[in-house]
Amino acid sequence: MTAPSDLLRQIFMAGDGEIVGRIRLQKIAYLLQQKAGSRDLFFTYHHYGPYSRELADALDWAVLREDVEEQERETGFGSTYSAFRWKKDFGERSEAVGEVPMSEAKLSVAKLKTQPSVILELAATIHWLRVKEQVDDWRKQLKIRKQLKATDANIARAEAVLRDVGLADTA
Repeated sequence: MTAPSDLLRQIFMAGDGEIVGRIRLQKIAYLLQQKAGSRDLFFTYHHYGPYSRELADALDWAVLREDVEEQERETGFGSTYSAFRWKKDFGERSEAVGEVPMSEAKLSVAKLKTQPSVILELAATIHWLRVKEQVDDWRKQLKIRKQLKATDANIARAEAVLRDVGLADTA
């Protein structure tokens, strides 16, 4: 089992040292863990879909230790988000992110970094509803939980993300 702080370092390594957004980081971690079928982090369902307090705490500690630099940015709508950059040497190179081989994780993270956070939120929530909660009519439930976000176009994009990272068969 991989410790949350090690998993965080591995995710940043797979992401070339940068991840934009807490939601994006959470969804990358969730989707990679599901891809591997591992249980390194404990996830619960939260406002933005699957969420790991362990990962959030590991990120906060990494910022406090100054392993990670957090830069707050403002959206065009006046809200803020954080961009994170791994500041220190990664140390020993990891061969995996959790149980996902690093080469495969790099490809997945590169794809996930190009998607809007809302699409990653929907993809992770679709997976959660189908696999964790085993909701038969997951589309209806998704539209209830994510009324403004779960448009047919966004759902199609989220399903494509699941296919791209190899989770279409499990979701």
